Amino acid sequence: MAFVSVPKDLNKVKTKVALNLTKRQLISFSIAAVIGFPVYWFSRGTIGNDLAIFLMIGCVLPFFFVAIFEKDGIVFEKYMGYIIRQKFIYPKVRLYKSQNFYAYLNHSEESEGMELEKKASRKAGTATRQKPKDIKKQQENLKKDKAQNKQTKKVKKNKRKVPNTVQDTLAYKAIFPDGICQINNRKFSKTIQFFDINYLLAQNEDKTLIFDNYCDFLNYFDAAISVQLSFVNMTANTNIFLDAIRIDEQEDDFNTIRKEYSDMLQNQLAKGNNGLVKTKYITFSIESDTYRKAKPRLERIEMDIINNFKVMGVKSFALTGKERVELLHRICNQDTKEQLNFDWDLVKNGGMSTKDIIAPTSFNFADPKQLKVGKTIGAIFIPFTTQELFMDGQSLYYGLNALSNNMIMVDRKKLKNPNGLILGTPGSGKSFSAKREITNAFLITNDDIFISDPEAEYYPLVQKLGGTSHQTLTKQ
Repeated sequence: MAFVSVPKDLNKVKTKVALNLTKRQLISFSIAAVIGFPVYWFSRGTIGNDLAIFLMIGCVLPFFFVAIFEKDGIVFEKYMGYIIRQKFIYPKVRLYKSQNFYAYLNHSEESEGMELEKKASRKAGTATRQKPKDIKKQQENLKKDKAQNKQTKKVKKNKRKVPNTVQDTLAYKAIFPDGICQINNRKFSKTIQFFDINYLLAQNEDKTLIFDNYCDFLNYFDAAISVQLSFVNMTANTNIFLDAIRIDEQEDDFNTIRKEYSDMLQNQLAKGNNGLVKTKYITFSIESDTYRKAKPRLERIEMDIINNFKVMGVKSFALTGKERVELLHRICNQDTKEQLNFDWDLVKNGGMSTKDIIAPTSFNFADPKQLKVGKTIGAIFIPFTTQELFMDGQSLYYGLNALSNNMIMVDRKKLKNPNGLILGTPGSGKSFSAKREITNAFLITNDDIFISDPEAEYYPLVQKLGGTSHQTLTKQ
Protein backbone atom coordinates (compact mmCIF):
# COMPACT_ATOMS: atom_id res chain seq x y z
CA MET A 1 0.00 0.00 0.00
CA ALA A 2 1.36 3.42 -0.93
CA PHE A 3 1.56 6.03 1.80
CA VAL A 4 1.63 9.73 0.96
CA SER A 5 1.63 12.85 3.10
CA VAL A 6 -1.71 14.59 2.79
CA PRO A 7 -2.07 18.36 3.28
CA LYS A 8 -4.92 19.46 5.53
CA ASP A 9 -6.56 21.57 2.84
CA LEU A 10 -6.80 19.66 -0.41
CA ASN A 11 -8.85 22.24 -2.29
CA LYS A 12 -6.34 25.04 -2.04
CA VAL A 13 -2.60 24.73 -1.50
CA LYS A 14 -1.47 27.66 0.63
CA THR A 15 1.50 29.54 -0.76
CA LYS A 16 3.75 31.21 1.79
CA VAL A 17 4.66 34.78 0.83
CA ALA A 18 6.95 35.96 3.63
CA LEU A 19 7.77 35.08 7.25
CA ASN A 20 6.07 31.71 6.69
CA LEU A 21 2.74 33.53 6.29
CA THR A 22 0.22 33.43 3.49
CA LYS A 23 -0.76 36.56 1.60
CA ARG A 24 -4.03 36.76 3.50
CA GLN A 25 -2.32 36.43 6.90
CA LEU A 26 0.38 38.94 5.99
CA ILE A 27 -2.18 41.59 4.99
CA SER A 28 -4.29 41.01 8.14
CA PHE A 29 -1.28 41.16 10.47
CA SER A 30 0.00 44.32 8.74
CA ILE A 31 -3.36 46.06 9.20
CA ALA A 32 -3.37 44.95 12.85
CA ALA A 33 0.12 46.43 13.34
CA VAL A 34 -0.82 49.71 11.63
CA ILE A 35 -3.84 50.10 13.93
CA GLY A 36 -2.51 48.52 17.14
CA PHE A 37 0.78 50.37 17.63
CA PRO A 38 -0.62 53.92 17.18
CA VAL A 39 -3.48 53.08 19.57
CA TYR A 40 -0.97 51.96 22.20
CA TRP A 41 1.38 54.88 21.61
CA PHE A 42 -1.23 57.65 21.88
CA SER A 43 -3.27 56.09 24.69
CA ARG A 44 -0.54 55.10 27.15
CA GLY A 45 -0.01 58.67 28.32
CA THR A 46 -3.71 59.08 29.09
CA ILE A 47 -4.87 55.73 30.52
CA GLY A 48 -1.58 54.20 31.57
CA ASN A 49 0.67 51.52 30.12
CA ASP A 50 -1.33 48.45 31.29
CA LEU A 51 -4.68 49.65 30.01
CA ALA A 52 -3.07 50.78 26.75
CA ILE A 53 -1.73 47.27 26.19
CA PHE A 54 -5.20 45.75 26.76
CA LEU A 55 -6.75 48.33 24.43
CA MET A 56 -4.18 47.51 21.74
CA ILE A 57 -4.86 43.77 22.14
CA GLY A 58 -8.60 44.41 21.80
CA CYS A 59 -8.01 46.37 18.58
CA VAL A 60 -5.75 43.80 16.90
CA LEU A 61 -7.51 40.59 18.00
CA PRO A 62 -10.29 40.80 15.34
CA PHE A 63 -7.68 41.00 12.57
CA PHE A 64 -5.75 38.05 14.01
CA PHE A 65 -8.99 36.08 14.25
CA VAL A 66 -9.95 36.86 10.63
CA ALA A 67 -6.47 35.84 9.44
CA ILE A 68 -6.35 32.54 11.33
CA PHE A 69 -10.01 31.43 11.30
CA GLU A 70 -10.87 28.60 8.92
CA LYS A 71 -13.85 26.26 9.13
CA ASP A 72 -13.96 23.25 6.79
CA GLY A 73 -11.55 25.06 4.47
CA ILE A 74 -13.73 28.20 4.34
CA VAL A 75 -12.30 31.57 5.39
CA PHE A 76 -14.05 33.92 7.79
CA GLU A 77 -15.78 36.31 5.39
CA LYS A 78 -17.12 33.50 3.18
CA TYR A 79 -18.29 31.59 6.25
CA MET A 80 -20.12 34.63 7.59
CA GLY A 81 -21.55 35.28 4.13
CA TYR A 82 -23.07 31.79 4.08
CA ILE A 83 -24.58 32.26 7.55
CA ILE A 84 -26.01 35.73 6.80
CA ARG A 85 -27.58 34.58 3.55
CA GLN A 86 -29.08 31.44 5.09
CA LYS A 87 -30.24 33.13 8.31
CA PHE A 88 -31.49 36.51 7.11
CA ILE A 89 -31.64 36.76 3.29
CA TYR A 90 -32.72 33.37 1.92
CA PRO A 91 -36.22 32.17 2.88
CA LYS A 92 -36.10 29.15 5.17
CA VAL A 93 -39.14 27.45 3.61
CA ARG A 94 -39.23 27.35 -0.19
CA LEU A 95 -42.34 26.03 -1.90
CA TYR A 96 -42.97 24.59 -5.33
CA LYS A 97 -43.89 27.31 -7.83
CA SER A 98 -43.83 26.68 -11.55
CA GLN A 99 -42.95 29.46 -13.97
CA ASN A 100 -44.85 28.30 -17.03
CA PHE A 101 -43.50 29.90 -20.19
CA TYR A 102 -46.84 29.99 -21.99
CA ALA A 103 -48.58 31.63 -19.03
CA TYR A 104 -45.88 34.31 -19.08
CA LEU A 105 -46.42 34.85 -22.82
CA ASN A 106 -50.20 35.14 -22.40
CA HIS A 107 -49.75 37.70 -19.63
CA SER A 108 -47.33 39.70 -21.79
CA GLU A 109 -49.70 39.61 -24.78
CA GLU A 110 -52.60 40.85 -22.64
CA SER A 111 -50.50 43.74 -21.34
CA GLU A 112 -49.29 44.69 -24.83
CA GLY A 113 -52.84 44.44 -26.21
CA MET A 114 -54.19 46.77 -23.56
CA GLU A 115 -51.45 49.30 -24.28
CA LEU A 116 -52.09 49.15 -28.06
CA GLU A 117 -55.84 49.63 -27.54
CA LYS A 118 -55.16 52.69 -25.43
CA LYS A 119 -52.89 54.21 -28.11
CA ALA A 120 -55.42 53.45 -30.86
CA SER A 121 -58.23 55.09 -28.94
CA ARG A 122 -56.12 58.22 -28.47
CA LYS A 123 -55.24 58.46 -32.18
CA ALA A 124 -58.76 57.89 -33.43
CA GLY A 125 -60.09 60.49 -31.04
CA THR A 126 -63.13 58.34 -30.55
CA ALA A 127 -66.08 59.92 -28.87
CA THR A 128 -66.84 56.84 -26.84
CA ARG A 129 -64.99 57.40 -23.65
CA GLN A 130 -64.10 54.56 -21.35
CA LYS A 131 -65.41 54.50 -17.84
CA PRO A 132 -63.11 55.99 -15.22
CA LYS A 133 -62.98 52.64 -13.38
CA ASP A 134 -61.77 50.78 -16.50
CA ILE A 135 -59.14 53.42 -17.24
CA LYS A 136 -57.94 53.25 -13.65
CA LYS A 137 -57.63 49.44 -13.83
CA GLN A 138 -55.64 49.65 -17.07
CA GLN A 139 -53.30 52.22 -15.57
CA GLU A 140 -52.76 50.06 -12.47
CA ASN A 141 -52.05 46.99 -14.61
CA LEU A 142 -49.56 48.92 -16.73
CA LYS A 143 -47.82 50.18 -13.60
CA LYS A 144 -47.61 46.63 -12.25
CA ASP A 145 -46.18 45.35 -15.54
CA LYS A 146 -43.56 48.11 -15.61
CA ALA A 147 -42.63 47.40 -11.99
CA GLN A 148 -42.31 43.68 -12.75
CA ASN A 149 -40.14 44.40 -15.80
CA LYS A 150 -37.87 46.64 -13.73
CA GLN A 151 -37.63 43.99 -11.04
CA THR A 152 -36.74 41.25 -13.55
CA LYS A 153 -34.07 43.48 -15.08
CA LYS A 154 -32.58 44.10 -11.63
CA VAL A 155 -32.58 40.39 -10.88
CA LYS A 156 -30.77 39.68 -14.14
CA LYS A 157 -28.15 42.29 -13.31
CA ASN A 158 -27.54 40.86 -9.84
CA LYS A 159 -25.00 38.07 -9.78
CA ARG A 160 -26.66 36.27 -6.85
CA LYS A 161 -30.39 35.67 -7.04
CA VAL A 162 -32.32 34.99 -3.85
CA PRO A 163 -33.88 31.50 -4.14
CA ASN A 164 -37.51 32.02 -3.12
CA THR A 165 -38.93 28.80 -4.56
CA VAL A 166 -37.93 25.15 -4.86
CA GLN A 167 -37.13 25.68 -8.53
CA ASP A 168 -34.81 28.60 -7.71
CA THR A 169 -32.95 26.39 -5.20
CA LEU A 170 -31.98 23.92 -7.95
CA ALA A 171 -28.77 25.58 -9.07
CA TYR A 172 -28.79 25.18 -12.84
CA LYS A 173 -30.40 26.82 -15.87
CA ALA A 174 -31.16 24.01 -18.32
CA ILE A 175 -30.50 20.34 -19.12
CA PHE A 176 -30.16 19.28 -22.77
CA PRO A 177 -31.06 15.85 -24.25
CA ASP A 178 -27.38 14.97 -24.87
CA GLY A 179 -26.64 15.15 -21.12
CA ILE A 180 -25.05 18.62 -21.01
CA CYS A 181 -26.28 20.81 -18.15
CA GLN A 182 -25.99 24.59 -18.29
CA ILE A 183 -25.25 25.71 -14.73
CA ASN A 184 -25.04 29.44 -15.42
CA ASN A 185 -24.39 31.71 -18.38
CA ARG A 186 -20.81 30.49 -18.83
CA LYS A 187 -20.62 27.09 -17.12
CA PHE A 188 -21.57 23.70 -18.62
CA SER A 189 -21.24 20.19 -17.18
CA LYS A 190 -21.64 16.46 -17.91
CA THR A 191 -21.98 13.46 -15.59
CA ILE A 192 -20.47 9.96 -15.85
CA GLN A 193 -21.58 6.99 -13.77
CA PHE A 194 -18.88 4.52 -12.76
CA PHE A 195 -18.99 1.18 -10.95
CA ASP A 196 -16.98 -0.57 -8.25
CA ILE A 197 -13.94 -2.80 -8.49
CA ASN A 198 -12.61 -5.22 -5.88
CA TYR A 199 -10.11 -2.84 -4.28
CA LEU A 200 -10.32 -4.05 -0.67
CA LEU A 201 -9.99 -7.70 -1.72
CA ALA A 202 -7.02 -7.06 -4.02
CA GLN A 203 -3.40 -7.90 -3.22
CA ASN A 204 -1.11 -5.11 -1.99
CA GLU A 205 0.62 -4.88 -5.38
CA ASP A 206 -2.73 -4.52 -7.12
CA LYS A 207 -3.86 -1.93 -4.57
CA THR A 208 -0.73 0.12 -5.23
CA LEU A 209 -1.35 -0.09 -8.98
CA ILE A 210 -4.97 1.00 -8.57
CA PHE A 211 -3.84 3.85 -6.32
CA ASP A 212 -1.25 5.02 -8.86
CA ASN A 213 -3.79 4.85 -11.68
CA TYR A 214 -6.28 6.79 -9.60
CA CYS A 215 -3.65 9.47 -8.90
CA ASP A 216 -2.97 9.74 -12.64
CA PHE A 217 -6.71 9.98 -13.20
CA LEU A 218 -7.04 12.90 -10.76
CA ASN A 219 -3.96 14.62 -12.18
CA TYR A 220 -5.63 14.60 -15.62
CA PHE A 221 -7.92 17.44 -14.54
CA ASP A 222 -6.33 20.85 -14.88
CA ALA A 223 -7.45 24.19 -13.44
CA ALA A 224 -9.92 24.74 -16.29
CA ILE A 225 -11.98 21.64 -15.35
CA SER A 226 -14.06 21.55 -12.17
CA VAL A 227 -14.73 18.05 -10.81
CA GLN A 228 -17.26 16.74 -8.29
CA LEU A 229 -17.60 13.16 -7.06
CA SER A 230 -21.09 12.09 -5.95
CA PHE A 231 -21.84 8.90 -3.99
CA VAL A 232 -25.59 8.43 -3.87
CA ASN A 233 -27.23 5.86 -1.58
CA MET A 234 -30.95 5.49 -2.21
CA THR A 235 -33.49 3.04 -0.90
CA ALA A 236 -34.58 0.58 -3.55
CA ASN A 237 -37.88 -1.13 -4.07
CA THR A 238 -37.67 -4.29 -1.94
CA ASN A 239 -40.00 -6.08 -4.35
CA ILE A 240 -37.16 -6.15 -6.89
CA PHE A 241 -34.92 -8.12 -4.50
CA LEU A 242 -37.77 -10.36 -3.34
CA ASP A 243 -38.60 -11.23 -6.95
CA ALA A 244 -34.95 -12.12 -7.56
CA ILE A 245 -34.82 -14.66 -4.72
CA ARG A 246 -38.34 -16.04 -5.08
CA ILE A 247 -38.39 -19.70 -6.16
CA ASP A 248 -41.35 -20.73 -8.29
CA GLU A 249 -43.17 -23.95 -7.54
CA GLN A 250 -42.83 -26.90 -9.91
CA GLU A 251 -44.84 -30.05 -10.56
CA ASP A 252 -42.90 -32.37 -8.26
CA ASP A 253 -42.69 -33.35 -4.59
CA PHE A 254 -40.10 -30.74 -3.53
CA ASN A 255 -42.19 -27.54 -3.21
CA THR A 256 -42.02 -27.70 0.61
CA ILE A 257 -38.22 -27.69 0.37
CA ARG A 258 -38.40 -24.78 -2.08
CA LYS A 259 -40.57 -22.86 0.39
CA GLU A 260 -38.11 -23.50 3.24
CA TYR A 261 -35.14 -22.53 1.06
CA SER A 262 -36.90 -19.34 -0.08
CA ASP A 263 -37.55 -18.36 3.56
CA MET A 264 -33.85 -18.86 4.32
CA LEU A 265 -32.92 -16.54 1.45
CA GLN A 266 -35.31 -13.87 2.75
CA ASN A 267 -33.63 -14.06 6.16
CA GLN A 268 -30.23 -13.63 4.53
CA LEU A 269 -31.58 -10.68 2.53
CA ALA A 270 -32.60 -8.95 5.76
CA LYS A 271 -29.03 -9.26 7.16
CA GLY A 272 -27.36 -7.25 4.40
CA ASN A 273 -27.79 -3.78 2.95
CA ASN A 274 -29.59 -4.92 -0.17
CA GLY A 275 -32.28 -2.30 0.48
CA LEU A 276 -29.78 0.39 -0.53
CA VAL A 277 -28.71 1.02 -4.09
CA LYS A 278 -25.23 2.57 -4.16
CA THR A 279 -24.32 4.57 -7.24
CA LYS A 280 -21.21 6.62 -7.99
CA TYR A 281 -20.91 9.58 -10.34
CA ILE A 282 -18.31 12.08 -11.46
CA THR A 283 -19.47 15.45 -12.76
CA PHE A 284 -17.06 17.70 -14.65
CA SER A 285 -17.70 21.25 -15.80
CA ILE A 286 -15.97 23.86 -17.92
CA GLU A 287 -16.52 27.51 -18.76
CA SER A 288 -17.55 28.49 -22.26
CA ASP A 289 -19.35 31.32 -24.03
CA THR A 290 -22.04 29.18 -25.66
CA TYR A 291 -23.47 25.67 -25.62
CA ARG A 292 -22.09 24.96 -29.11
CA LYS A 293 -18.55 25.80 -28.04
CA ALA A 294 -18.83 23.78 -24.82
CA LYS A 295 -20.21 20.61 -26.46
CA PRO A 296 -17.05 19.37 -28.31
CA ARG A 297 -14.81 20.12 -25.31
CA LEU A 298 -17.08 18.26 -22.91
CA GLU A 299 -17.29 15.26 -25.26
CA ARG A 300 -13.48 15.11 -25.54
CA ILE A 301 -13.10 15.23 -21.74
CA GLU A 302 -15.81 12.58 -21.44
CA MET A 303 -13.90 10.17 -23.69
CA ASP A 304 -10.66 10.78 -21.77
CA ILE A 305 -12.36 10.07 -18.42
CA ILE A 306 -13.97 6.86 -19.69
CA ASN A 307 -10.59 5.70 -21.08
CA ASN A 308 -8.90 6.47 -17.73
CA PHE A 309 -11.55 4.43 -15.94
CA LYS A 310 -10.99 1.62 -18.43
CA VAL A 311 -7.28 1.53 -17.51
CA MET A 312 -8.29 0.92 -13.88
CA GLY A 313 -10.74 -1.79 -14.94
CA VAL A 314 -13.75 0.34 -14.00
CA LYS A 315 -16.92 0.26 -16.08
CA SER A 316 -18.40 3.68 -16.81
CA PHE A 317 -20.78 5.48 -19.15
CA ALA A 318 -22.02 9.04 -19.65
CA LEU A 319 -25.54 9.96 -18.59
CA THR A 320 -27.99 11.32 -21.13
CA GLY A 321 -30.18 14.31 -20.37
CA LYS A 322 -33.11 12.06 -19.51
CA GLU A 323 -30.95 9.97 -17.15
CA ARG A 324 -29.69 13.11 -15.39
CA VAL A 325 -33.26 14.36 -14.92
CA GLU A 326 -34.32 10.96 -13.54
CA LEU A 327 -31.31 10.88 -11.18
CA LEU A 328 -32.04 14.36 -9.81
CA HIS A 329 -35.70 13.42 -9.42
CA ARG A 330 -34.78 10.32 -7.39
CA ILE A 331 -32.44 12.35 -5.17
CA CYS A 332 -35.00 15.11 -4.55
CA ASN A 333 -37.99 12.79 -4.11
CA GLN A 334 -36.68 9.89 -2.04
CA ASP A 335 -39.75 9.72 0.19
CA THR A 336 -42.08 8.98 -2.72
CA LYS A 337 -42.09 5.77 -4.74
CA GLU A 338 -43.64 7.31 -7.83
CA GLN A 339 -42.06 6.50 -11.16
CA LEU A 340 -40.97 9.44 -13.29
CA ASN A 341 -42.52 9.40 -16.77
CA PHE A 342 -40.28 11.99 -18.37
CA ASP A 343 -40.57 13.08 -21.98
CA TRP A 344 -38.77 15.93 -23.73
CA ASP A 345 -42.00 16.79 -25.57
CA LEU A 346 -43.52 17.67 -22.20
CA VAL A 347 -40.79 20.26 -21.69
CA LYS A 348 -40.96 21.50 -25.27
CA ASN A 349 -44.73 21.70 -25.75
CA GLY A 350 -45.94 22.11 -22.18
CA GLY A 351 -44.07 25.32 -21.39
CA MET A 352 -42.44 23.67 -18.37
CA SER A 353 -38.79 23.37 -17.41
CA THR A 354 -36.94 20.32 -16.14
CA LYS A 355 -36.90 21.98 -12.71
CA ASP A 356 -40.70 21.70 -12.55
CA ILE A 357 -40.37 17.94 -13.10
CA ILE A 358 -37.46 17.39 -10.70
CA ALA A 359 -38.54 19.65 -7.85
CA PRO A 360 -40.19 18.24 -4.70
CA THR A 361 -43.09 19.98 -3.00
CA SER A 362 -40.88 22.06 -0.71
CA PHE A 363 -37.45 22.66 0.80
CA ASN A 364 -37.17 23.47 4.49
CA PHE A 365 -34.02 25.01 5.95
CA ALA A 366 -35.55 26.12 9.25
CA ASP A 367 -33.54 23.71 11.41
CA PRO A 368 -30.18 25.36 12.18
CA LYS A 369 -28.57 21.95 12.81
CA GLN A 370 -29.14 21.04 9.19
CA LEU A 371 -27.74 24.30 7.85
CA LYS A 372 -25.05 23.51 5.34
CA VAL A 373 -22.32 26.08 4.89
CA GLY A 374 -20.09 23.98 2.65
CA LYS A 375 -18.27 20.77 3.52
CA THR A 376 -14.73 20.47 2.22
CA ILE A 377 -13.03 17.09 1.75
CA GLY A 378 -10.28 16.70 4.35
CA ALA A 379 -8.44 13.54 3.28
CA ILE A 380 -7.53 11.51 0.24
CA PHE A 381 -9.75 8.51 -0.42
CA ILE A 382 -10.08 5.89 -3.12
CA PRO A 383 -13.75 5.51 -4.10
CA PHE A 384 -13.69 1.74 -4.57
CA THR A 385 -14.61 -0.88 -1.97
CA THR A 386 -15.96 -4.18 -3.26
CA GLN A 387 -17.87 -5.23 -6.31
CA GLU A 388 -21.43 -6.39 -5.66
CA LEU A 389 -22.82 -9.47 -7.41
CA PHE A 390 -26.61 -9.67 -7.41
CA MET A 391 -28.18 -11.00 -10.62
CA ASP A 392 -31.86 -11.52 -11.32
CA GLY A 393 -33.40 -14.46 -13.15
CA GLN A 394 -32.51 -18.05 -12.19
CA SER A 395 -29.57 -17.01 -10.03
CA LEU A 396 -28.13 -19.25 -7.31
CA TYR A 397 -27.24 -18.24 -3.76
CA TYR A 398 -23.47 -18.27 -3.00
CA GLY A 399 -23.41 -16.73 0.50
CA LEU A 400 -22.81 -13.21 1.79
CA ASN A 401 -20.21 -10.68 0.70
CA ALA A 402 -17.62 -10.61 3.50
CA LEU A 403 -17.18 -6.81 3.26
CA SER A 404 -20.63 -5.42 2.50
CA ASN A 405 -22.66 -8.29 4.02
CA ASN A 406 -24.89 -8.30 0.93
CA MET A 407 -26.19 -11.46 -0.73
CA ILE A 408 -24.28 -12.99 -3.64
CA MET A 409 -26.78 -14.18 -6.25
CA VAL A 410 -25.26 -15.37 -9.54
CA ASP A 411 -26.54 -17.06 -12.68
CA ARG A 412 -23.29 -18.58 -13.96
CA LYS A 413 -24.85 -19.29 -17.36
CA LYS A 414 -24.94 -15.52 -18.02
CA LEU A 415 -21.23 -15.02 -17.26
CA LYS A 416 -18.53 -14.93 -19.92
CA ASN A 417 -17.01 -18.09 -18.45
CA PRO A 418 -19.64 -20.22 -16.64
CA ASN A 419 -17.15 -22.92 -15.59
CA GLY A 420 -16.11 -23.27 -11.96
CA LEU A 421 -13.71 -25.13 -9.68
CA ILE A 422 -14.09 -25.89 -5.97
CA LEU A 423 -10.68 -25.88 -4.29
CA GLY A 424 -9.79 -26.53 -0.66
CA THR A 425 -7.92 -28.70 1.82
CA PRO A 426 -9.29 -32.12 2.87
CA GLY A 427 -12.28 -31.70 5.14
CA SER A 428 -12.87 -28.03 4.27
CA GLY A 429 -16.28 -28.66 2.70
CA LYS A 430 -15.66 -29.14 -1.02
CA SER A 431 -18.25 -31.92 -1.36
CA PHE A 432 -20.76 -29.94 0.71
CA SER A 433 -20.37 -26.92 -1.59
CA ALA A 434 -20.90 -29.08 -4.66
CA LYS A 435 -23.98 -30.75 -3.15
CA ARG A 436 -25.40 -27.37 -2.17
CA GLU A 437 -25.01 -26.03 -5.71
CA ILE A 438 -26.57 -29.20 -7.15
CA THR A 439 -29.55 -28.76 -4.80
CA ASN A 440 -29.87 -25.06 -5.70
CA ALA A 441 -29.85 -25.81 -9.41
CA PHE A 442 -32.39 -28.61 -8.94
CA LEU A 443 -34.83 -26.47 -6.92
CA ILE A 444 -34.59 -23.25 -8.94
CA THR A 445 -33.85 -24.20 -12.57
CA ASN A 446 -35.04 -26.79 -15.05
CA ASP A 447 -31.49 -27.77 -15.97
CA ASP A 448 -30.36 -31.36 -16.47
CA ILE A 449 -27.73 -32.31 -13.89
CA PHE A 450 -25.02 -34.88 -14.70
CA ILE A 451 -22.68 -36.11 -11.95
CA SER A 452 -19.54 -38.13 -12.57
CA ASP A 453 -19.00 -39.87 -9.24
CA PRO A 454 -16.48 -42.78 -9.23
CA GLU A 455 -16.76 -43.19 -5.44
CA ALA A 456 -20.59 -42.98 -5.31
CA GLU A 457 -20.34 -40.08 -2.87
CA TYR A 458 -23.35 -38.30 -4.36
CA TYR A 459 -25.58 -41.39 -4.65
CA PRO A 460 -27.71 -40.62 -1.51
CA LEU A 461 -28.40 -37.08 -2.79
CA VAL A 462 -29.39 -38.38 -6.21
CA GLN A 463 -31.79 -40.83 -4.56
CA LYS A 464 -33.38 -38.11 -2.41
CA LEU A 465 -33.92 -35.88 -5.46
CA GLY A 466 -35.46 -38.71 -7.46
CA GLY A 467 -32.61 -39.07 -9.93
CA THR A 468 -31.29 -42.11 -11.73
CA SER A 469 -27.82 -43.63 -11.61
CA HIS A 470 -25.86 -45.42 -14.30
CA GLN A 471 -22.92 -47.69 -13.57
CA THR A 472 -20.22 -48.18 -16.19
CA LEU A 473 -17.99 -51.25 -15.97
CA THR A 474 -14.53 -51.34 -17.51
CA LYS A 475 -12.18 -54.24 -18.09
CA GLN A 476 -9.11 -54.48 -15.87
